[in-house]
Amino acid sequence: MAEQPSKKEFASFSLQEADASIRRGNEAVKESRYEDAYWAWKEALEIDPTRRQMVEKRLMTLRARLVAPALQEARAAAQAGRHREAAQLYRKVLGFEPDDVPSRVEAREGLDRSERIDRMGRRARVLAEGGAVLAGIVLFAYFVYRILQ
Repeated sequence: MAEQPSKKEFASFSLQEADASIRRGNEAVKESRYEDAYWAWKEALEIDPTRRQMVEKRLMTLRARLVAPALQEARAAAQAGRHREAAQLYRKVLGFEPDDVPSRVEAREGLDRSERIDRMGRRARVLAEGGAVLAGIVLFAYFVYRILQ
């Protein structure tokens, strides 16, 4: 059985992981992959909370770039009647933990509204399918009745 690493080795390993996540985030920014950068830096913060001040500054900058377009995309999906997609996009916005209250409120309300409309649409489809089945049963019963007369 392998020995457990000492606390010092473990800390070193964690710092190396955090450094790797920060580097991945930096590379992603250079390639304009802002969402990937956000999640890489978020991971670095989880691995090494002592870097909060440095990483949080970077996350704040990225939130500004990510939240507004994601909200706009979510609004467009909701207006086009794609409520399931809109709900996913609003969840994505909330995952970025927006700093500004209006964005958080809009995302939360948009998510609630989109989920409610999507649920109502699914219920309506189930009822419509149920109505079609009921109509088929009535029609079948009518034909059986006519045949037996």
